[in-house]
Amino acid sequence: MAPTQPPLELEPTQADAGKAFVLESKGTWLHAGYHLTAATAGPPLLALPFAMSHLGWGPGIFTLLLAAAVTFYECFLLSITTEELNSQGLQCFRFWDVASHVMGPTWAHYFVAPLQYVLCYVVVIALILLGGGTLEAVFSAALSNGGHVRLYYYTAIFGAFALVLSQLPSFHSLRFFNLLSMLLCLGFSICTVGGSIIAGLSDEAPPKDYSVHGSPLHVMFGTFNAISITLTAYANPLIVEIQATLLPPPTSKMLKGLLVCYSVSLLTFLSVSISGYWAFGSSAKGLVFDNMKSLVPKWLFILSNAFACLQLIGATAVYMQPLFAKYEGLVINVNMGWFSPRNLFLRLILVLLWVRLDLCHYASFCLIGSVAAVRQIVLDVNMYKIFPST
Repeated sequence: MAPTQPPLELEPTQADAGKAFVLESKGTWLHAGYHLTAATAGPPLLALPFAMSHLGWGPGIFTLLLAAAVTFYECFLLSITTEELNSQGLQCFRFWDVASHVMGPTWAHYFVAPLQYVLCYVVVIALILLGGGTLEAVFSAALSNGGHVRLYYYTAIFGAFALVLSQLPSFHSLRFFNLLSMLLCLGFSICTVGGSIIAGLSDEAPPKDYSVHGSPLHVMFGTFNAISITLTAYANPLIVEIQATLLPPPTSKMLKGLLVCYSVSLLTFLSVSISGYWAFGSSAKGLVFDNMKSLVPKWLFILSNAFACLQLIGATAVYMQPLFAKYEGLVINVNMGWFSPRNLFLRLILVLLWVRLDLCHYASFCLIGSVAAVRQIVLDVNMYKIFPST
């Protein structure tokens, strides 16, 4: 059926530049699996034992499986919708291109596109914050004076590595990094499962209590919180962008890629959730690493955080790609080649300084620095009140 709404009007050079340079169509189904897994399975899954503690055994596992089934169907439905629109001659290589044909250009321009870009922006900030935390955990555990360095320095270091990786020219060029990202995800999941087993069998382990505590209101809000954590773990707003990187026809390749992604995701999500909840029960913390820190060998704790930190760098670069597909399309001339002086200059000046230095990095640095500064002021004031100068 022909679309009832006119397509979103884009200048051909803008659309072609984003497609040709950032979302170039060279990938296979394995590459799709790498990209999808890097965008889905990551260190946020370490919060799943905490989500299980608000649901219990049966509802917790059921919620994980139900969320997997719903999001898998949603992703595949979006994939075949995109392919159907492309078969009608409608160019769809970004999520808001699809929205422009399904919902209309007004909704796409003023609601869908800002929502996706804000979501990617927030995800990048969250990944940088979490990456700084894992990097701090590595150095604090490995070095006696590692804890003397402020968290925002570690966050700045992590952001610098993510910034270097973001200079790769296209989404397709991330394929081997995303393969490494998938292996790292399996690595820190194995370490987490092993650490949970060691901690659960330790004599110093807390008593195992699998009941859901609190008043009915507390249980209700805890349930909503757990469901939101579970759904967020499966969230992946990059289906259309990843499909645009595949050789045509992409639909069968996307299905195979989704099967790879959800096989890895379910394996890691279920293993970490079950082992973490078994080991710590209702006392599971927001990140299971916080529970096992004092109960596992130091090398295992360091290795787990190091794997998580490296995986987060790749995931950060993945979530920057929709922004690059938009902004490079605005400034790059597709007819002049990737390394032409004009394109190279504009990319280095406009994209590097405006996008790839990234407001996400600046925001995360400023946010952490501001919070740390306010916290230090509060501590100083309290210290002054308790120990006034004489």
